[in-house]
Amino acid sequence: FFFQAEDGIRDDLVTGVQTCALRSVTQAVTLTGCVIGDDIRVLAPYDLQGCQATASVTSANTATIVVSNLTGSSKTLASGTWKVINRGQP
Repeated sequence: FFFQAEDGIRDDLVTGVQTCALRSVTQAVTLTGCVIGDDIRVLAPYDLQGCQATASVTSANTATIVVSNLTGSSKTLASGTWKVINRGQP
């Protein structure tokens, strides 16, 4: 799948990895202008089938997305473009 990073001004398209039957998958993406403490949202283009997606800033200009499989069973998510949105400081 792909992560499309948005900060309200410019969009960046960055590649991610295919999520499979793992307990969780972590992917760092470039999100220009983000800083520690920013409110980061990640939106999948489809139903996550019991998986959960979260995101946080891990360093300047870098957000880390974690997709966790909460079901205990194997899940393979389809291909698609995900949006990563920087909502700034809370």
